[in-house]
Amino acid sequence: MSQPTVSIILPIRGSGNFLESSLQSVIQQQRSADQLIIIDDGMEQSALDCVARLCDHLPPLVRITGSRMGPAAARNLGLAQASGDIIAFIDDDDIWPRDKLAGQLAYLAAHAHCMAVGGRIFWFSRWD
Repeated sequence: MSQPTVSIILPIRGSGNFLESSLQSVIQQQRSADQLIIIDDGMEQSALDCVARLCDHLPPLVRITGSRMGPAAARNLGLAQASGDIIAFIDDDDIWPRDKLAGQLAYLAAHAHCMAVGGRIFWFSRWD
């Protein structure tokens, strides 16, 4: 069986204070994604500059202009454009561990009855 393709959906609004860390965590995945869909749901120039700076290191990029209706509507816009067999959601303040995609894909492959897989969440603040 061939390896499933993965589309990552990332809605961004505002400056994306942690956006660079989020994008770096996508870049550093052991198993890279096949597509990164960024939904501009009101990105400020600093967020646009961050995406442009890292663009050459990111998975193939699709950029969509959102409707400024919030993250759920932005994710739905991204979902309509996704071409991957597997959809992964990341927010502009999330940081994935290096083995997130590889581990979740391995779990899905070993448990064919599963339709979704999640992971542990660690909350932190800029003061942590």
